[in-house]
Amino acid sequence: MEEKEDVSQEKKEEEVKPEEEKTSESKSEGETTPIIEAAKEANRVKAELLEREEKLQKRKEKLHSEKLLGGGSPAGGGTPEPVEETPKEYAEKIMKNE
Repeated sequence: MEEKEDVSQEKKEEEVKPEEEKTSESKSEGETTPIIEAAKEANRVKAELLEREEKLQKRKEKLHSEKLLGGGSPAGGGTPEPVEETPKEYAEKIMKNE
């Protein structure tokens, strides 16, 4: 009986070994784990965001340079603020009929 038990245990061990070999072979053939897939997806998303950020930075630089080179001339920009007159200046103006 002991021989039968030993033989059956050996068969079970042999049956387990091929499964382990199959899993190691399938992983080496290109099958990846979910963790690796998640890391690859996160890396892809980060790369896309980096490209967007670079484009936005270039646009900001362009707008800033155009603003600096565009000048800031106040010509025709608005009406001058009225000057407040003192009561004495107002009275003189009225007396002269201006």
